[in-house]
Amino acid sequence: MELIDPPRWTNWLVRKFCPPEHLEEMQGDLEEAFYWRQETQGISYARRRYVLDSLKTIRLYKFKKSEMMKSSRLHLLTNYFKTGLRFLWKTRSYSLVNIFGLALGIASAALAFLFLLDQFAYDQHHQYAHRLYRLGETLEFQGNVETMGGSSYVMGEALPHQVPGIEKASRIKSGFGRLQLGQEVQFQGLHYADPALFEMLDFSFIEGGPGAFTAPNQVVVSESFAAGLPDRNGFKLLMGEQSHLFTIVGIFRDFPKASTLQPEILVPFTFWKARVPARRLVNWFDINMNLFILKEGSADVATIEEKMNEVLAANYDTSAGKERLFLQPFGEMHTDQSIGLGNGLLPSVDLQVLWVVFVIGLLCLLISCFNYSNFAVGNLLTRTREVAMRKVMGANRFSIFQQFLTESALSTLVAALLSLVFIHFFLPFFSSFVNEAYSWNRLLDVRFLIGFMITITLSALLSGVYPAIALSAKGTSRALKDNGRLGGKAFFSWFLVMIQVSLAIFLIIGMITTNRQLDHLISFDLGYDDDRVITTDLFIGDEQKIEQIKDRLARLPEIAMVSVNSGYNGTVYEDGPIKMEVGHLRVDEQFFSLLDIPFLQGRNFNEEIATDRQQSVIVNKTFVQMANLSEPVGQKIPFQYGELKDPTIIAVVDDYHFLSPKTAMTPLVIYTSPEYVLQNLLIKPAPGFTPQTIRKIEDIWREVYPQMPFSYSWLDEINRNQMAREIQLSRFSLLGSGIAILLASLGLFGMVGTHVRQRMKEVSIRKINGAGPLDIYLLFLQKFGRWLLLGFLFGALPAWYLLSRWLQGYPERIELAPNIPILAVLICSTVFAVIISILMIRVIRLNPVAHLRDE
Repeated sequence: MELIDPPRWTNWLVRKFCPPEHLEEMQGDLEEAFYWRQETQGISYARRRYVLDSLKTIRLYKFKKSEMMKSSRLHLLTNYFKTGLRFLWKTRSYSLVNIFGLALGIASAALAFLFLLDQFAYDQHHQYAHRLYRLGETLEFQGNVETMGGSSYVMGEALPHQVPGIEKASRIKSGFGRLQLGQEVQFQGLHYADPALFEMLDFSFIEGGPGAFTAPNQVVVSESFAAGLPDRNGFKLLMGEQSHLFTIVGIFRDFPKASTLQPEILVPFTFWKARVPARRLVNWFDINMNLFILKEGSADVATIEEKMNEVLAANYDTSAGKERLFLQPFGEMHTDQSIGLGNGLLPSVDLQVLWVVFVIGLLCLLISCFNYSNFAVGNLLTRTREVAMRKVMGANRFSIFQQFLTESALSTLVAALLSLVFIHFFLPFFSSFVNEAYSWNRLLDVRFLIGFMITITLSALLSGVYPAIALSAKGTSRALKDNGRLGGKAFFSWFLVMIQVSLAIFLIIGMITTNRQLDHLISFDLGYDDDRVITTDLFIGDEQKIEQIKDRLARLPEIAMVSVNSGYNGTVYEDGPIKMEVGHLRVDEQFFSLLDIPFLQGRNFNEEIATDRQQSVIVNKTFVQMANLSEPVGQKIPFQYGELKDPTIIAVVDDYHFLSPKTAMTPLVIYTSPEYVLQNLLIKPAPGFTPQTIRKIEDIWREVYPQMPFSYSWLDEINRNQMAREIQLSRFSLLGSGIAILLASLGLFGMVGTHVRQRMKEVSIRKINGAGPLDIYLLFLQKFGRWLLLGFLFGALPAWYLLSRWLQGYPERIELAPNIPILAVLICSTVFAVIISILMIRVIRLNPVAHLRDE
């Protein structure tokens, strides 16, 4: 019988872990037993027993140390961690508060990073995102420069063919219809696009494809939209009074959430082109859509822009050099709010909001790290004798520095684990706070994990370097002599406290200012009465039906007044040297009365005067001022929109904020001429208005517009929603200032606690010599007070400067009065006074004998 050798991996295991002096004897015994069992019991039994005996034998002997274990550096590191764990447990009360503050700072920074990561990831998922651009324009009127994003139809026709360096281009424009599903009708958004869009962006089709994408009624739809259709081959849309049947030729996967373009239905531009007046196809500055451009790989953006402006100059009068085209990087659309979106693109995020989130996250992390430093110094001061003994035994300064830095890293690691617990509990609240859907799966993103690890590493360095330097720098004799004192003035520790107070004051002033500015904008007099005004959209411009619904609603006793108007539009006004952008609006005779807009001169429109509808306009006060009209009423002006040309001014109304109080007042021309489609219905309730009146309005609506869904809004709520950015800034600053005060309070608690512990014997001697509670309180307050005052000063000055510049962006703004920083100082002072008083109670009540009996 031929014998089989024992398993090689078991022999390797024995050789790896057994000391050399026992190896030969142990292997001999194991192999002898293996061969005997193989002959008597069989190979399977012999192998099984050989493995078990080898493992048992290894456990009985002293393991051979590997090369890694022989490393003195690893021995030291292991010792550092053991020492750190013991010390954390010994000072568990202070360490718990310390680690809690650091964990809160790391969690705040991690959540801020998560939010920023999402916002800056928009539109980056497309393969050609780095070569994609969006067309924009700058318009200058009388020194005022306006930047806008968008394109006209003719720009999309001419530029791709006449400008070298443009590989592909596609227009994109939003539209809407009413989707008919059986007997139900609902509003449905859609996008018009050119065929090149499917080659520029990453579309993943699960059924069919776009094909040539030129047939007007052949469309592609998203997967989610197709899932809601009873027939995946097609659907019917009502547009105006006409019904259109669309055939689905392709279904694509929904775009990721981080996409500025979120199409559900893509319709060829040939459909839109066939339904609009011919003048809209040739007007170079009829900006009503977007143009995406894919540049050639080696093309220079500046050169493409220059060529585009040459084409513009050849087709449009730019002799004054006031209109220019430019390209906006595709990946910056979501974060660049200076260039408006719309026309088929989702609104951009406000860059100011992103900066506020970044600053809050960074400042909270810095405050928590400074807290850790001061806490660590206070706790580690009790180990000065240990430092001295290590140096006596031969330890150098660098090895002690390594020890304390390793212990700080250990604490930071514990804080990082605790921060994950905080993130777990805070994530649902944070998701609703920023209006985003975050889950734990989102935290497993590689970019977030890398950022989180960088945050932990920076936290360990920022929080651990100062304590390690401060303690390792102590000389042996001084360490033995001080016995728990950092020395004299502990300047740097108090400097860190001052920085924490400064950051807290900075955030509190920002919170108070944003809240007051928000309150000012919300309560600001818009120049008209928006209280209890219902507004709804008129999507069908049938003027007979509009008059019918106005008449029927006006008969309801619960309704005081009904009016209609178009949307606000803009055009260029030129009168000799005067050239400016003016808004214009179509209204009816009830518009000014319903909104209570006061007349400064002249009269209202009168439907019995024929010329009012054809040749009369009303202007606002800003128009009169900018047009240099001394006697405006009765004067003809060179204004033209459609058939309305050179009208006569019949009245001047006071300025009212028809856009938003966040924008400067602009000139406005108002008319009743039917040059613009009526789009909005305004309803002013009477005193007897009840919720049942809404049902009556809806019943009348359905009778007049049987295929039009009814929806309404309150005008004051719409105006309030325009303050979304300010509301978000206010909420973020409130949250950030709250966390900052908490962290700064923890830092002050640690520093004052350390200072109190150091001066117990001094206080005991003062009490024996007759010092009262007030004397002792003032003794410490003098020490803390000057650093707190410096913190207040260094926090208030930059906050005052930056917030003053921020407020300059609002035409209507509050004055940054001194009471704002004073209020911030009072808030901080109250919190800090409570903390100091709590710590002083222990000092005032101490028994001098307890601290002097060893002297």
